[in-house]
Formats: sequence, structure tokens, C-alpha cells
Amino acid sequence: MIVVAFSVFLLFTVLRGFHAVVTKMIQKDYVDGFSASIFLTVVYSLAQALFLPLMPPYYSYSYEPKMLVNPFFFAVFFMVGYILVINALGKGPISLTNIINSFMQLVPIIAGIFLWNDTIGPFQWVGIGLFVVILFLFNESSYEEDNKSKGITSGWILMAVGSALFGGISVIFTKQHMILYSDAIKEYLILFNLMVVVMGLPYVLWAVYKKKLKIKLDKRYLTFIIITALIQDINNIIFMYYINRLNGAFFFPLIGILSIVSVVIMSRLLLKEVISKKAYVGILISLVSIYLLGI
Repeated sequence: MIVVAFSVFLLFTVLRGFHAVVTKMIQKDYVDGFSASIFLTVVYSLAQALFLPLMPPYYSYSYEPKMLVNPFFFAVFFMVGYILVINALGKGPISLTNIINSFMQLVPIIAGIFLWNDTIGPFQWVGIGLFVVILFLFNESSYEEDNKSKGITSGWILMAVGSALFGGISVIFTKQHMILYSDAIKEYLILFNLMVVVMGLPYVLWAVYKKKLKIKLDKRYLTFIIITALIQDINNIIFMYYINRLNGAFFFPLIGILSIVSVVIMSRLLLKEVISKKAYVGILISLVSIYLLGI
């Protein structure tokens, strides 16, 4: 059982970093504004919904009206968070953007006080304080992209933090769903992805009509979408399977730390991204902070 879990989380780690790199490539080559980011979100969610029935575990789906509530709210907050993170990738380094996004677990930790009678211990307060230090270090950092030195902007920080906030709120609804319907993993994933499509499609059609959006569906774009959708489907199934089966104090820090390590390594190897020493100090503090948040 331990070997299986280790193998699963190793797979999660590798896929997480590769997903971040491919997402950055999509953003760089195809997303040139707000409308394009909404179109990407819609296509990305549609691809996930189409691939999910083809992936294990295989079983007959069951739905009831009450099951629509949590996927709907997840879809709303996920959509906003994903649009923010896509635009943040256009203004800052992939590694630091994804590190800040990993701190979305702060939201369910705080929400747990009111929803699940959780408490925040002294170590978690230290972890929250370190997050503020990390933002300061990242704000003072710089990075290189395409052999050009760039500075960190306040706009990037706002979008990256915003994506973590909305992403964290969406996780609350995932947790609530799994408490009520622990076996309905794929139903939840299919529902929320279809809801994102339904919510975003009217804007896409309006943007095309008003010529605010020019749709590009070349082979490269579609290949990137297929890759990211498949990876996200696999990681979502892993995440939802283990969220109620492992202690939160172990699970959330593990996911956060693995994501940080994976994205930093992949962005360096595949995109040749170079970040400043202050950013690396911030990364090391991030690992400590995420660990403390789980204690």
C-alpha cells in the first residue's frame, strides 16, 4: 500500500510540473488578453469533461439535484482563479506564480474554523506569517525570460495572490462534496467542468461576434490543451481520492511541497527560467511555511 501511494504521488509530482510548463507555453503563444484567457478556460474545461469518462475508475454514474450545488460554486471560483493565474503567468515567472498558487491551502485552513470546527495552532500562525515574508521577497526579486531580465510587478503579485484566494475557496466546495458524496469523484469533476463551459461560452460567443476574440485552433494549441486536460484529470482524481483518506496535516503540505519542487525543477530544465537569489530564499521559506501550515 505504501509503495502504491509513493508511486501515485511521484506521478502527481512529475505531472504537476509538466502541466505548469505546458500551461506557460499556451499562455505565451496564444493568450494575449482577457478574452483569450476565458476562451482557454472554456476549452480546457471542455476537454477535461470529455476525457473523464475514458479514465479509471470505471463505474455507473449517479446524480441527484443536491449534487449540483458544490460543483457549481467550485466552477465559479475555479474559473476566476484560473483566468487570474493565466494572466499572472504573462506578467511573472512560472515558478513563483505556481508557488504562490500553492498557498491556496490557507483558505480551507481558515475556513475550517467555521465549517469543520478546526483550530489554527501556533505553528500554522507562523506559517501564515512566513507567507507574508515570501510575498515581500518575491516582490523584491527578478527573473530572466528569453535571455531578458525582468522585474516583479505589483500587478503580478495581485493576480497570483488572487488566483490562490479563489482557488482556495474552490477547494472548500471540493472538501464539502467529498464529505457528502465520498464515492462520487468523477461525477463532481464532470459536473464542474461542464458548468465552467456553460458559464464561459456565452462570453466567448459575444467576444467573437464583437471581434474582441480571434479563435486559433491550430494543431499545436489543441495538442497543448489535450496534454494539460489529461494531466489535470489524472491529478484531480488522485487529489480527490486521497483528500479524505489521508490526514489533512500530512496531505495538504505534501501536495504543496511536491508541487513547488516539481514546478521549480521543470521550469528550470524545460524553459530555462532563471530567478534571483531572493526568489530562491523565498522558495526555501515556502517549503517551511507549507510544512508548518499542515502541523
